[in-house]
Amino acid sequence: MREKIEMQKAAMHSIERALANFRKTPKAKMNRTAIQQRMNLLKTNFAQCERTHAELVINSTAEFRQEEKYFTDHLFINCEDQFYEALDYMAEKYQQLTPPTHDDTQESGGNNSSISAAKATPHLPRISLPKFTGNFIEWETFPKSEVVPSTTPDTKLGESSTVTSHLLSNPIEKPAGTLLATAWIRVSAADGRFSVFRALLDQGSAITLVTERLAQRLRLNRQRIDVTISGISGASVSAKHSVHIKVTARHGKGPSYSTSALILKSLTTYVPPRSINLSSLSHISGLKLADHDPTSHEGIDILIGADLYGCILLDGLRRDGQNQPVAQNTIFGWILSGVTSDISSSSVPSLTAHHCCPTSELTNQIRRFWEVEELPPQIHLTEEEQRCEEHFRTTHTRDEAGRYVLRLPFKQGPPIEIGESRYSALRSLQHLETRFNSNSTLADEYAAFLNEYEHLGHMKSVASPDSSTSQIVYIPHHAVIKESSSTTRVRVVFNASHKTSNGLSLNDHLMIGQKLQPDISAVLLRWRQFRYAYATDITKMYRQIRIDPRDINYQRILWKAPHESAVKEFQLLTVTYGTASAPYMALRVLQQLAQDEGANFPLAKSILQSHIYVDDCLFGADDKPLALQTRNQLIQLLGTAIRIITFDQAQYPFHNRQNVRSISGIPIMPPFLKSEKYPFLGGSETATIYLVMKSMDSLMPRRQRTGPVSIYDFRP
Repeated sequence: MREKIEMQKAAMHSIERALANFRKTPKAKMNRTAIQQRMNLLKTNFAQCERTHAELVINSTAEFRQEEKYFTDHLFINCEDQFYEALDYMAEKYQQLTPPTHDDTQESGGNNSSISAAKATPHLPRISLPKFTGNFIEWETFPKSEVVPSTTPDTKLGESSTVTSHLLSNPIEKPAGTLLATAWIRVSAADGRFSVFRALLDQGSAITLVTERLAQRLRLNRQRIDVTISGISGASVSAKHSVHIKVTARHGKGPSYSTSALILKSLTTYVPPRSINLSSLSHISGLKLADHDPTSHEGIDILIGADLYGCILLDGLRRDGQNQPVAQNTIFGWILSGVTSDISSSSVPSLTAHHCCPTSELTNQIRRFWEVEELPPQIHLTEEEQRCEEHFRTTHTRDEAGRYVLRLPFKQGPPIEIGESRYSALRSLQHLETRFNSNSTLADEYAAFLNEYEHLGHMKSVASPDSSTSQIVYIPHHAVIKESSSTTRVRVVFNASHKTSNGLSLNDHLMIGQKLQPDISAVLLRWRQFRYAYATDITKMYRQIRIDPRDINYQRILWKAPHESAVKEFQLLTVTYGTASAPYMALRVLQQLAQDEGANFPLAKSILQSHIYVDDCLFGADDKPLALQTRNQLIQLLGTAIRIITFDQAQYPFHNRQNVRSISGIPIMPPFLKSEKYPFLGGSETATIYLVMKSMDSLMPRRQRTGPVSIYDFRP
């Protein structure tokens, strides 16, 4: 550490002596090339000092920094001030020197052949050529230039004194460039750490913005926010963090101002106009500019908005005619802004070409392919979600068997404004019977499903309705066939979104509740961490939760078995699949069960909190005894409130089939069934997923990115 500090001091000493040595340079050797080399060498040396200083700060302890004179005397900060002082002086001298002309480069002892060739070249008379603005509408009226030679074919070029032919090399009139106000300023953190950055002063911004690079360099303390910044034509970008900074002049002298700034990855793509000869601007002669090179392509790391713009202005404004930048005095120095005429130090015409490629949008899309959505540190519930949560906490109860009994979470009521629904439910049943007439197997399986529904006490037959009440909702139902199911091929789905006579459905009146279901990717990642993994489901999870008797009339159905002649009415007594609130109610009950009974079953409690997807339990352990203990606790915990399937009927994919057989009471998953619909590679013991790679004609970066992005492109 000591050796590196001594090396750092030696490097800083060379920077501190740079200005004195530069002033000793003879005028004969003071040219633009020499100054540019000195500036480049100075920048290189200071960049190395910055890197070494960062290493010293990172690798040293706080106690060491409090005792070492390198830190206590702020040697690096002093070196930084001298660096910018020397760089400003060199840049000023560089601007004062005009570029050498062609005549200056021709020494008397130079190449005689070059001189002879220059003398033999004929001079063209000046001509004022018309300018074309680039507007296509004006092209027809743009006068064409003709080339008229004044020499005969036998005339030698060297004998001609003038030539009247001209080359229309720059027919398009270029608009004057616009210079934006930039400045080099010192930005400080709350702990005193600071650095110098290039800033853009923009009164059109309501707030101050900084780049991610600035925030990381100063190690700023971030505050979590969620702000959308709107720009021209409604374009918007989101900011996730804010920081507190203090700005002052780059030398640390003068007033300083504090503000809160938002962090963005990049601020602007501003490119200043081509090089300007500042020495030709008489109205800024002798001014100390806030940016020694306003035309530099150095990046912008801070955008000072209207929150600070009024504070940094000082008295003083200089201007000099049209197409000349305006100078404004600030605490940072004089800033230049405005339209600039063609006062380039070079007479060589320039050509600018642009290739527009929306890389930022493409990058944002490709990121969705590789990363899981960021989870917010704190979930902000909507007003309706808060009401639904409060409704559950204040209305849920448990019966004598331990089952949870819930009220339906209506947005308003009950009573609710619902129309007549029996007629449409009867029409739906008639269509279902027509389908049964052509498919007796479907009719038998459908009837068996509803017979089991009634036998388990999940619905009951009721008498004819009372015509005086309107608070009865009949829910249509239909069959869903799942050929791959190993348990129930035909399931009955209840359509609570069916509209009643007033245009509203039962689901229109129910609160959905907050999203309690974790992402499937998160559940699977947790599941894959275990050496021994279980996969089972809760039998009829929705139907293990009772509905309060005061609300069961909102869940009526019509049904007539194939061997019966009369249509019967039934009340659904449990949480019904197809209602808008069912997913929330079921998962919320599992959370409440973990809260109520989880203290007695600590291993199972975490499963209900983070290892449930819909009605599937995906959990495990890293050793066999713990796996068996976790399974038993889960059975006992769920048994206090709901019935679950026995583990003899469940499926458990394990990593090592031979090891599992030694665990008493834990059956293994049956072999994979081969079928044309679900093909597998390999034997019955394993299933292998394989990929088909398509050949690509081009491996350009954009072609590689657009492949994954197309997954999220839903345009037709």
